Amino acid sequence: MRLAPRIEQGARIAGMAESFLQGQLRRIRALTERMSRVHAYAEQTCEACVARRSENPLASARDYRMISSIADEPATHTDPPSGPARRRRRRRR
Repeated sequence: MRLAPRIEQGARIAGMAESFLQGQLRRIRALTERMSRVHAYAEQTCEACVARRSENPLASARDYRMISSIADEPATHTDPPSGPARRRRRRRR
């Protein structure tokens, strides 16, 4: 008679484990579908960027000019030199 309650308890645990696993499978399937949608969206976005670049005639042009306004200004530093605010004390011997 002691085996019957243990068998019932085992059946309940197995049923709970089975429902837990079914829930996990549902979540995994949902995540897999989301990942495939995200992957497809990323591919479409990448293709759209490539198409936009090929449509723009200036996409391959680069500007190699130097910024002359910064280079022509003299270097004036009004800020004090950076460094520690306090000086280290000498050790006494």
